This record gives sequence, structure tokens and C-alpha cells, in this order.
Amino acid sequence: MTPAIAMKAALWMTLLSTVVLFAAIYGAQKYYGVEDYKVTGRNVDYTAADVAALAKNQRTAAGYVVPILFPLDLLLLASLAAFMTTWSVHFAGAAGIPAPWVWLVIVVPVIYMAADLSENTLLARMLTDPATISERAVAVAQATTQLKLAASFFGLLQTVTIIALGLLLRR
Repeated sequence: MTPAIAMKAALWMTLLSTVVLFAAIYGAQKYYGVEDYKVTGRNVDYTAADVAALAKNQRTAAGYVVPILFPLDLLLLASLAAFMTTWSVHFAGAAGIPAPWVWLVIVVPVIYMAADLSENTLLARMLTDPATISERAVAVAQATTQLKLAASFFGLLQTVTIIALGLLLRR
């Protein structure tokens, strides 16, 4: 396999794995009933009482921690960050980003990964040890969720913009 074919395969695998993992998490959330609770990682509209209510439902809380947060969301955060990074780096030169500055396109995906992993860890801790649930702990988890959502939005915007510019300027 040539390096060019290997790179194209890697690009498409990051996209495919991200889509498959989103679908797997959605299905697991439905199966375990996580959707019945406000604590889903897609919003910050929940309270310590909401987290405590989820923690009381041991089957749902355990299913949310394993397999949803770990390993599915852990794999998703790595896959989505890899998608944003590989596609951005691949098209950076064609988009006119000077080689010494290409490393900058990695910053937002790394911030996204750190925020998502932090959010997962905080939620898992609260759901496995309800004594750790407090308004402060929930506020920290919500802040990491907000950072994750912002970083994923700007990371995807960056990726789409670099791809579009790369394709437009390549012609």
C-alpha cells in the first residue's frame, strides 16, 4: 500500500469510526434508559438532584458508566479528535497554512479530548460514588461539558473550513 492510499484510508476510517461510535452510544443510551435523565453529556441543564436520581437507578447508572462513558465515549473522543486532526492536517497545506504553523490545527481537538475525558471521569465518579455528588461537583462537570461542546463545535468548524479551503485552493 502506498503512503497516499494509506493516508486516504486513515482519513476515511476516522470518519467511519466516529459515525459508528455515535450510533453505538445512542443505542446504548436507549438500551440503558439514560435518555430518561437530563445527565447525557449533550447539555448542562441538570442539577445535583438529577445526578443523584440517575445514581439511584443502579442499572442505568452502571450502564452509563460502562459501557457508555468507558469504553464507548472514550473511543468516540479519540476518534472524533483523530477525525478533526487528520483531516485538518491533511488539507492544511492546500488551504494555505504554512508548514511551521500546521501544528496549531491540533490545539482545538486536544482541548476537546481533555474536556470530554474530564467530563467522563467526573460523571463516572459521581455515579459510582453518590457521596461525591454536590452542587460544586456538578458545576465542574457542567463547565467541562460546556468546554467539550465549544471545542467540538470549533474543532469541526475548523476542520470543515480547512477542507473547503483546501479543496477550493487546490484547483
